[in-house]
Amino acid sequence: MKNKKIWALFLAMVMLFMQIIPVCAEETNVNEWYELIEEDFQMDIEPDQSVNPYSLYLMNVYASIAKINSTKVGMRADVHCAAVMKEITVVFYLQKLSGTSWNTVGTTTVYAYNTSSTSKSITASNLSSGTYRTKVLAKVTASNGYSETLTSYSGSINMP
Repeated sequence: MKNKKIWALFLAMVMLFMQIIPVCAEETNVNEWYELIEEDFQMDIEPDQSVNPYSLYLMNVYASIAKINSTKVGMRADVHCAAVMKEITVVFYLQKLSGTSWNTVGTTTVYAYNTSSTSKSITASNLSSGTYRTKVLAKVTASNGYSETLTSYSGSINMP
């Protein structure tokens, strides 16, 4: 009987330790930080059609990134809602691949008011060589104060 209790306790401890998830903090290199500037330009890229979690107003958020020249990228966010929103907040994050993790190397926030959809474009210049992507966080706020958020990621591009 005593052996069964010891084995049961041992198995419970093993199951407990198997649920531990490793987490690592994002490191930001202060020497590599880029200013992101809102700028209107065209991108001939089809948005990624993907499944979204259920939301009341936010229908979808598309994020895309394109190389403008050897040191400049353009990023675009398309936000679509089911109704006119009081405010749409779009936060752009320029991320660079470092090993196996994506580090944020630039961020900016842009806004749209009293609309059901918006397309916002920004640029980042003087980029060093590496692999980059865009993370877009969209927050919509209805006239009654209710808000929702949705995050989208672009594909990655390589800068020479």
